Order: sequence, then structure tokens, then C-alpha cells
Amino acid sequence: MTTIIEPTRTPDIEFAEKSVLGTMITSQRAAENMLDVLDREECFGDPGHRAVYAAIRYIVEEGTPLEPATVLTRLVAAEHGVWHSGQAGVILGDLIHHASPAYAVHAQTVLRAARRQHTLEAVESARGIASAPGFDAAESGDLIRKLIDDALTGPQDTDAGSTAADLFDTAMDRLESPDPPGVIQFPWADLRELVPYLRPGQLCTIAARPSLGKSLLAHDLARHVSLHVRIPSVLFTMEMSRDEVMDRLLAAESGVLLSRIVEKDLDDNAWARLAATRERFHESRLIIDDVPKATLAHIRARLRGASRREPVQLAIVDYLQLMASPGGSENRQQEVSALVSGLKAIAREFRIPVVMLCQLNRLAEGRSDRRPYLSDARESGAVENDSDVAILIHRPDFHDHESPRAGEADLIVDKNRNGRRGTVTVGFQGHHARFVDLTKTWTASAVIGGAA
Repeated sequence: MTTIIEPTRTPDIEFAEKSVLGTMITSQRAAENMLDVLDREECFGDPGHRAVYAAIRYIVEEGTPLEPATVLTRLVAAEHGVWHSGQAGVILGDLIHHASPAYAVHAQTVLRAARRQHTLEAVESARGIASAPGFDAAESGDLIRKLIDDALTGPQDTDAGSTAADLFDTAMDRLESPDPPGVIQFPWADLRELVPYLRPGQLCTIAARPSLGKSLLAHDLARHVSLHVRIPSVLFTMEMSRDEVMDRLLAAESGVLLSRIVEKDLDDNAWARLAATRERFHESRLIIDDVPKATLAHIRARLRGASRREPVQLAIVDYLQLMASPGGSENRQQEVSALVSGLKAIAREFRIPVVMLCQLNRLAEGRSDRRPYLSDARESGAVENDSDVAILIHRPDFHDHESPRAGEADLIVDKNRNGRRGTVTVGFQGHHARFVDLTKTWTASAVIGGAA
């Protein structure tokens, strides 16, 4: 059971609460301002003051004129204990007496005291969660962090919204800016023609059958964003360990054959190539999280923790079907749907693009051209519904080793909420663990082939 911590009442807090409430009772404008600043009646430590605040909120939201008489009527109607007695008029009169032009300053005193009290209560709640039998840090840690964060900063969903008038000038400034409208871009020029950038709050799906290069595509994006553009990002890799991911990043960045890195068969030339990447890796902003069966709570906790140091601007999840279920679902399809909607919510909450890798079912293998479709996503139609951008990987030479398109891969933009759909072709260099622009394929192969 959570211990109830009694608030610490001091004269300055008592005075501040009376000043704020007295001004709200006598000024409709002050009341509306304070309802945005002090978003809940729990900001007030005195039970009577909480009742007055609740009455004022009700009157303002109902649209009734705010006057001392209407506040008194509402208090009596709401049956708040003392308000049945003859003291009601005296209490309201005392509050009005404390009305002050400096009410906004007093509101900050009230808010600081409230956050201190809420923090104490959150710490006590966290103690109860941690003391419960079967405590799991991975599952409960994010809840504890959220309790503390909400207590310190207030709930994050109190944004009153913006009017179109407010947003117009911002939109014009954004359109006139020479900077690209988004900072997260794919490293392949032809793909950028279809998807110029990934917007904050978007869920982007990269989908394919096993072994076609989902992870390599994601690693290429993470490498480009973190090592070359130096944007903070995090890669949640549930299929590979962090060492395996690093081997692939090193191969892709240095041009040394992946097999030689894995087998530690490195000559002087290979060592020189690897050494040349040192500065880029040292200055990179990439976090590699290889927790198996990561949960939505774990992903939120990682992003929230990073935000205290350097907010992450891109999250990549490899891959959807390996994530741990949030539980409470009747079947696997519902579980996957909950995971997809959860990742979409994380993108919106942290205002970053989330790139989600997804495995497709075998339906494509029954088609004559083996072409995949987003509807092939395993176990869930939510992938198709909730994705803002969906890119499918198709490699003709994977199924036909005699294909004239050896070394090529089609990136099929099957869904693009803010742009065109289409297919672009890139070079696939599995021996170097990377995809490249076709214009670079022959040059890169010629340079690397003789040295690796």
C-alpha cells in the first residue's frame, strides 16, 4: 500500500494559493490563464482550495459567467463538505481579499510546491512497485521513470493545441527555409527522389522475407545518419549481438570483406582501412541496444534516458516479430497489432521517426515474379494500416542465381503517405554488408576487390 505523504504547508504557500484563487474568482482572463498553467486541482495543497479551483474550472469550461456568486453556487451544488456551512461566504471573501496583480508569480510558488509534493508521492509509489513480489526492472522501470518525470514536469499531454492562425507563419518560415524539411534522409539518391526525408512522428516499415537484407538496409541508414551526418540515433537489434552489428558496420564503412572481419583474417591493408574509420566511429552518435525481446517499455525507457543527455532523433527496431508482447492479447495477431500501434505512439510521443523492420510471409514465393507486397506482413494488417512509409526489398538473384540482375536489389516504396510510390534499384554488396547507389557499384567493387 502506498503511504500518503501529508503536504508541507508554509505561510508563503498558503498565501500564494489564496492569491491565485482570489484573482481567478474576480478575473475571467486570469482564470483562463491559470487553468493552463495549473492544470489540475492537485496543484493546491489545501482541500478547500482544491474545491474552489475545481468549481472555477467547471464554470469556465461550461461557459457560465465567472463571478463570486456562481462560484459559491457551484461549490454548494458539488457538496464539498464545509461548503454546506455558513463559512462558505467567509472563505470566498478571504480569497478575494488576497487577489493580486502578481498572481502569476504566486502561481509559480504553487506549482513548485505541487511538484515537490507529487515527487514525494511518486517516490513512495515507486518504492511500492519495487517492493512488490516478482518485480521486473525491465517491465516496471519505465513506469517508475514516468512517475518521476510526470511529477517533476507535469503531464506531457496538456498541450492546448495551436490555431491555424498561429501555425501559418511557422509553416511559411519552414517552407522558405533553405534547410531540408527533415534531417533524417536515406543514403541512396534514387530512394530520396521518392522519400526525400522521414518526418518526426512517422512510422517507417522496412519489410522483406528472411535473408534479403532488412538488417543491412537498417544498418546502412543508421551508419549514414550517425557516422556521416552525426545525428543521434539508436538501433534496437534483437536478432544480432552488438558485436555482430559492429562487424557489419565496420565492413560497410571500411570496404573490408565481412568474412575477413568475422574470421579475423586481416592483412596490413585491411588494418589500414579499418583504422581510417576510427574518427568517424568515435564521433558518431549511434547507440546499439542488443537487448533480446525488447519491449515497448524498454524502448521508451531508452529514449527517455537518452533525452536527458542528447535526445535521439531516429530509432530503428530490428525487428517487429522478435519484440516481446505487451501482454493481455488473445492471439498473436492482436499482440503484433499492439506492438505496431505502440511503436507509432512512441514516434509521436518523442517526435522522431521510428523505422520498424518487419518480416513478410511466404505469399510472395508463390508469385511468378516473387514480388512482395505490404499486405504480406506477417500476422498483422496493422503494419499496412499504421505505417506512414513502407519499403519492401526484392532481390531477383536471391531466387535465380543465373539472373542477369545479379548484385541488384529493388527497393519498393509500397506506401508513402506524403509522396509517391514507386521502385528504385540499388546495388547489393553482401560481402561488404551494405547497399549502395548503382552509380557507385562498379567503382566500389573495382577499388575494393583488389585490396580486400
